[in-house]
Amino acid sequence: MVYKDYLSDTELKNLNQILISEDYLFYGLKNKQENSVFKRTFTSLMIAMLFLIPNKEVVLSSQELKRLYQAYLEYLKHEYDYRGYVTHKGWAHFFAHSSDVLRQFLKSQLLQMSG
Repeated sequence: MVYKDYLSDTELKNLNQILISEDYLFYGLKNKQENSVFKRTFTSLMIAMLFLIPNKEVVLSSQELKRLYQAYLEYLKHEYDYRGYVTHKGWAHFFAHSSDVLRQFLKSQLLQMSG
């Protein structure tokens, strides 16, 4: 739905707020819930998707983008589960999806302009 541009700008901004919440990006970090990395890492993939909507600039304002960036850096400081493939569960993909997000932040003109 994100990649195909089915969501309005308002819905994308609301999705951004949901993704950086305790229920998604920070899910299970405080109590180190087993396998909660799957929810966090696929949330990261969704964050990267916000930058990859074809023929559309990032809908987040520079202030919102900066808030997202700060939240993501905070998440990276606290992530503890670096597993790649988890037997009988699949790929956790922490490193892959985090690098996707960081690449999008580095490419973002809005982030570069906001300092």
